[in-house]
Amino acid sequence: MDAQAGVTTRQALVAAAAEVFEREGYARATVDEVCERAGVTKGALYGHFGSKKALAVAVLDVRAAEWARTRERLQRQHRSPLQVLVDLGYAAQRDQEVERRLMFQSPVCEDVAERRLGQWTSVVHDLLRGAAARGELRDGVNLPACAEGIVAELVGVHLVSRAVDGVDAATAGVVRLWRSWLPALAWPEVCAGLRMTPPR
Repeated sequence: MDAQAGVTTRQALVAAAAEVFEREGYARATVDEVCERAGVTKGALYGHFGSKKALAVAVLDVRAAEWARTRERLQRQHRSPLQVLVDLGYAAQRDQEVERRLMFQSPVCEDVAERRLGQWTSVVHDLLRGAAARGELRDGVNLPACAEGIVAELVGVHLVSRAVDGVDAATAGVVRLWRSWLPALAWPEVCAGLRMTPPR
């Protein structure tokens, strides 16, 4: 197998696994289903991934890279780091079903959840630091504590909405989150210029 074919097979396996994990959850998903969806043999799968858990971690790593690209795109689109933060929260809400099913409801969480939450918190802290540098934040805002609080609340919104009412409930929860957090963080004139609802 040449290098390009190997890359293509790996990408197909990760994409297939994301679909199967999202539909079935980690515990019920099988390697056979992933192979069938990707159109490859078990031998091909195990040539790339040593276990179902390793495959799940690869799915989460791909999603993390996609989230980073979304942040870069939003930073090119918006001048305010706070607007980037708002829209990043909606992007996470929209794309996070497979993460919820893997990170918080399976053995994968033992290896991945703490690291991923740390990465999310670091991104939020970085955006808040950028907003502070632009003079958008009120005096005395505790950036690390706020970053941790925002991430914890975003995760809570997504987990509760999944149990209760799905995507619509998650969107409404994120709207409430931003309408609560942003006036406490930013000056009134800054808040007046922010869109706190989902981007169209």
